[in-house]
Amino acid sequence: MMQLYYGEAAEAWQRDSPADSRPVHRAPRLLVCSGGDHAELALPGGATLMLWGRVYALVQPDGAYRAVDLAADGGPLLAQTFGGGGLNEAIARLEGDFVGCLVRPNGEAVLFGDAFTRRDVFYSVSAGSVIAATDLSPWQADMPRRYDPAALANLLCVFGAYPPKKHTLYRDVRRLGVGERLVLGPDGARFETLPFVPAETGEYGQAELREYARLLEDAVRVRAAGTRNWVYLTGGWDSSTVLAVLVKHVGRERVAALTGRIALSDTSRDTNVFEAERGRQIAEYFDVAHDMVPWDLTTDYAVECWRKTAPFFRRNQVYAKNAVDYFFLAEHLRGRAAPADAVFAGEVADGAHNLGFACGRTIQEHPDHSFRAYADKMAAYLFGPTFLTSVLADRYRQDAVYRLLRSRLNGHVFDGDEAPLSERARKAKFIASFFARGARVPFHSLRNHAGLTRDGIAMYESELFNTYFRDCVESLSPANVYSWLLHLYNSFHWQGSTVKSLAEAARYNRLSLRLPYWDKRLQAFLSRMPEDWGRGLELRPVKYPLKWMAENALDYPVHLHRADRSFRNDVDPSFSLHAEFLYRSALAPHFKNRLKDYPFETVLDGQYFNLDYYRALADAYRAGTEETGPRLHDLNGLVLLCWVGWY
Repeated sequence: MMQLYYGEAAEAWQRDSPADSRPVHRAPRLLVCSGGDHAELALPGGATLMLWGRVYALVQPDGAYRAVDLAADGGPLLAQTFGGGGLNEAIARLEGDFVGCLVRPNGEAVLFGDAFTRRDVFYSVSAGSVIAATDLSPWQADMPRRYDPAALANLLCVFGAYPPKKHTLYRDVRRLGVGERLVLGPDGARFETLPFVPAETGEYGQAELREYARLLEDAVRVRAAGTRNWVYLTGGWDSSTVLAVLVKHVGRERVAALTGRIALSDTSRDTNVFEAERGRQIAEYFDVAHDMVPWDLTTDYAVECWRKTAPFFRRNQVYAKNAVDYFFLAEHLRGRAAPADAVFAGEVADGAHNLGFACGRTIQEHPDHSFRAYADKMAAYLFGPTFLTSVLADRYRQDAVYRLLRSRLNGHVFDGDEAPLSERARKAKFIASFFARGARVPFHSLRNHAGLTRDGIAMYESELFNTYFRDCVESLSPANVYSWLLHLYNSFHWQGSTVKSLAEAARYNRLSLRLPYWDKRLQAFLSRMPEDWGRGLELRPVKYPLKWMAENALDYPVHLHRADRSFRNDVDPSFSLHAEFLYRSALAPHFKNRLKDYPFETVLDGQYFNLDYYRALADAYRAGTEETGPRLHDLNGLVLLCWVGWY
C-alpha cells in the first residue's frame, strides 16, 4: 500500500504520525509512505523511482519481451529504462501491474500507473495540500459527506456494480484515469494525460493466427512463477488455455488448479455443476493437482465472510457480489500458496475477444447452444464496423439483426426514435449504450431506468461524455471502433464484477494475481483484429483466434467443449442467479435488515434518483415479493451498495 502527502498534508502527517504508515521517502513538502513491499531505485541524474506492484517485461526495440524480475537483476534494467528518456517512453516499454512515484532532482514528484493504470491511485487536491493513496484509508475517518451522483448512477445502473475508473462515490476523492498522471511541484498540482491514439483494424490471416498464439504464450510465460502457478479454472476456454500454456512452459509439476463449486441456496447446490465438472476433467487431462473449493452461501460462515470483507472492499470501491465469491478461492489458497507463487485467471478475455458477448446469454432461452453462440456474435456485430457504418449513414434501423435483438426489448424506449439525432449525437448514444446501459443494445435509452430522474439522466450522460467519451466521439469510425471499445473497457467493465473484484479479493489474501489477457501487446493485437475473426456475422466462432490456438498450437482437450455450459441457467433460463442469492441464500435476512429505514437515502440525492422507486424496491424485498427482470437487477445493486456501505 502506498500513501503520499504533499504540501500542508505532509506537514500535518509529521505532526500526527499515523501508526499504520511507514515513511520511505522524505523531501521538502513531500512524504511518501509504504505499508508493504516496494522497490526504490536511484536513477541517473539524481532522480528517485519508487514502484509498488510488479513489472513483468520490458518491450525490446524489435517488439519482443524481455522478462524483468525486480527481486533479482531487474533493478538496473529499470533504472536505465526510466533514466534514458521521458516517462511516456518508459511506461510504453513496460508490461506490468504497478504504481510508480518519480521524484525528480528539482523536488517535483510524479505519481503514475502502468499503461492501463490497472491499480488504483486515489487522490484529493485542495489549496496547498494533496493526498494520494492506493486505497481510501487516508480519508475514511473524516470523509466529507459529499457523494458523487454519477458514480452512484453507474453503480446502480450498469452490470458489475462499480464506479467508473476516474470516479469514486465521493466528490472530494477521485482516481487516476487510464494514462493519467498527477504532477506535484512548486506551482501546485497538475495532471498530464498520455493521449490515446486508436488503432485501425487490419487484414488478418494465417500469419496473425500464429502471432496471436505467440503473444498469448509470451503473456503467460513472463507472468509465470518459478515456484508454483495456481490457475482459477472455470472449465471455459479462457482459463483452460492459460493452464495449457503453463503446463507447456513450466511443466505440470509447477501448476495446480482450483475450481469453485457454487451453492447459492439449499435448492441450488449445483449452480455451476457443468463448469465444475469440466474443470475437473480438464485438470485430469493435464494431470495437474486440482482442488474443488466450496462457495457455499447457505452457511453462517458465508455471512461472516461477507461481513469481514466489507470494510476492505469499501476502502477499495468494490461493490460486486463476485468479490466475495473470489474471496473463497483466494482464502483457500492463502494457506497453501507460497509468497513467490503466481495465481492466474482467464478474466478480460471475454471483453477483449468478443466485446463481452461470449457466454451464450444473448438469447438464453433457446435450447440449441450453437444458435446461442451465434446470437452472441449478432450482439457483438451491433457494436462493430459494419453496423457502425449504417449508424453513421442513419440507416441502422433497417438492419435485420438490430431489429431482431431490439424486438426482444418490447416496450423499451430507444434514443432517436422520437426525433432525428445528428451524426455526433448518434455516435455519442452508440458508445454510451455499450458501457452505460443495463441492456447493451445500441440506442437503448437511459429513460428505461426507473431509478433515475430526468435530471439524473442528464447529469449521468453529461458526466460520462465529458470525462470518458468526448475524445472517442470526436474520432470514432468503423476502422477504429474496436480499438476505442477495448480502450474504454479499462475505465468501465474491467473496474467491476469480474476483474477488479478478482484482483482485490486476491490482494486481501496476499496473493499475486496474474491476468495474461490484460497484456498490452495482446490487447493491441485484439484492438486491430477484424470483424470476421469471430466478432461479426461470418461463421467463425466467438474467440476465434483463442480456439484456433487451442486446437492447433497446444496440447488441448478440445473434445471437452462439445457443450459449453457452465451454470444451471444455461439449461434452465428460468433459473436466476440474482434471485437465488437475494432471496434464498443465508445472506437474505441480513440483506433485508440492511435495507430497513432506507439507508441509501444518505447517499442518493432525490434530484437525481427516484427515491420512491428505491423505497418501493426495499419494501417489496423485505415483504418477500420476488422481483424479476430490470427490477431484480436494480434491487441487487441497491443491496450491494448498502451492504458494502460508504463513509
